[in-house]
Amino acid sequence: DKKYESNYFGCQIAEARCMIKTRKAQIEDLNFQIKTLKNFENVLKNSKYYNPDSFECRKLRKQIYALKKQKQNLIDANEQTNKNIAASEERRRELLHQIHTKKLFDPQETLFGTEDKED
Repeated sequence: DKKYESNYFGCQIAEARCMIKTRKAQIEDLNFQIKTLKNFENVLKNSKYYNPDSFECRKLRKQIYALKKQKQNLIDANEQTNKNIAASEERRRELLHQIHTKKLFDPQETLFGTEDKED
């Protein structure tokens, strides 16, 4: 199988996996930010001057919502990337299987056809 492998395909898969890891790190950062903002919201709620309709409280809730949406978008992107990786690997397996079974590539042939043996 080493004859048929492509370094380019390996690089594509490595890049996709790297993007997944990067997104996971971003998701962890977002989790921390969301948790921090929720803790701050709880501190505000415990205050005797808390007004849920104030500009600051509305802005805080909007920010939490925006971070949650961003986090969900990253999760969805990771899921799609995983599906794309699996589909690419399956297509590659099928292609290699076709090459092996249908003998689309004969290792004995040269670029311009079969070699003539000189006697």
